[in-house]
Amino acid sequence: ALCLEAPSPALLRDTAIALAGALLCRSGDGSLCGTCPACRKVLVGEHPDLMLYDPDEDKDIYKKESLRRLRAELYRTPVEAPRKVAILQLAERIPAEGQNLLLKIIEEPPEDTFFVFTAQNRYRLLPTVLSRVTCYTLPPAAPADCLRRMRELAPGHTEEELNRALLRCGGSPETGAALLK
Repeated sequence: ALCLEAPSPALLRDTAIALAGALLCRSGDGSLCGTCPACRKVLVGEHPDLMLYDPDEDKDIYKKESLRRLRAELYRTPVEAPRKVAILQLAERIPAEGQNLLLKIIEEPPEDTFFVFTAQNRYRLLPTVLSRVTCYTLPPAAPADCLRRMRELAPGHTEEELNRALLRCGGSPETGAALLK
């Protein structure tokens, strides 16, 4: 199990999707090719062997019942790919009780099952979860990329306003856009 950490939820999601695509891709080159049927399904969120849990899309996704369903689903045989991938976006939002529900399956997952946790702050995960995952801190978005994304998220601001927000946002375009509002 992996835990990706970065200040930007969009960067975390994109990286987790790319990683899941690489694991589910049928081209066999170890990356998300983007052209095979499996990759196209991953990119549009329709691959049956990819479970993407995102609390920004469904506020109830990290309730106990939902996490129990995830656990049960992971014990089923993959449908199309030789493996399953579960992405738990912004996993620090999983309540402590929910994190405890996942401990055993994280520690001893079914064969060919991969977990990708994403977090803006991994230290908000329980220590027992952190001890069972390998953490990687992603570098913040490059300033030019951050500015481009901030322009998309908060249109109508001057370059001076954007640059001031860029200096304060820590490489997270979402934070920069929020500072502009």
